[in-house]
Amino acid sequence: MKIEQKAWTKDAGWMDLSQGHFAQTPQLVLMFAGRQLLEDGERFKEVRQLYPESHILTCSTAGEIIGTQVRDNSVALTAILFERTELKFAQAPIESN
Repeated sequence: MKIEQKAWTKDAGWMDLSQGHFAQTPQLVLMFAGRQLLEDGERFKEVRQLYPESHILTCSTAGEIIGTQVRDNSVALTAILFERTELKFAQAPIESN
């Protein structure tokens, strides 16, 4: 398994936090961000451009943690390349009452 990490802030934009980049497409991208950034959709579009063939899972947070730092109104992203593991994905609609 290999990982690549990035962070986004309004002041700095996207920052690479990892050494090097993948030679292959990562299967999974985990994107943690404040609810308003996820609702806006712009950061998701940028992540989709960075990882066009990856499955992207998003989660809203009350603070994004990368390393030893906790930020608000930012994006914490980890892309994961599984070298010997086959992943299967499924989705289902969630209905509200």
